[in-house]
Amino acid sequence: MGVPHNEYLAVEALPAEESILLHTCAAGHSWKEQPDSTVSPSWGYAGTHASFPGHDPATCPEPERDEQGRYGCPGCGGRFFSGHGERGVMCDPWNYEEGCAPPPPVCRKPAVSTARWMRVKKLLPVQRDDAGPCAYQPGWTRSWVPLDESGAPAPEHVREPTLF
Repeated sequence: MGVPHNEYLAVEALPAEESILLHTCAAGHSWKEQPDSTVSPSWGYAGTHASFPGHDPATCPEPERDEQGRYGCPGCGGRFFSGHGERGVMCDPWNYEEGCAPPPPVCRKPAVSTARWMRVKKLLPVQRDDAGPCAYQPGWTRSWVPLDESGAPAPEHVREPTLF
């Protein structure tokens, strides 16, 4: 039996400016901690970089939501749902609308699981000319690598963690 296709053969840290953490809290909310200590909350897009005075980016930035799951803008009072607003705003409204601001965090629970965006070596499918069974060979790509309590790649997910 060979190496499972979902197991990492090796991992390699990315440069600090590309090292993003993906956190999940006990309530099931997820967010990304950016290298500049800002966060990309669940309600934002991948490029969202929000910060809040006194907020630890390792704690959940999920805002208070209404019965429809929308959060309120503390600046304009508009109600938004994952970056889309009643006004037809298609991106983070505080970047484009005068007086708008990101909603303040309410959850603030600590992360119960964390993964790091890293270079990973794993078995990748190889395109074949015939209709035979899929072949796999080792190759480098990028993926979320679960971390253990010390912040290192979890040993149960990485066969050769020596490159970290």
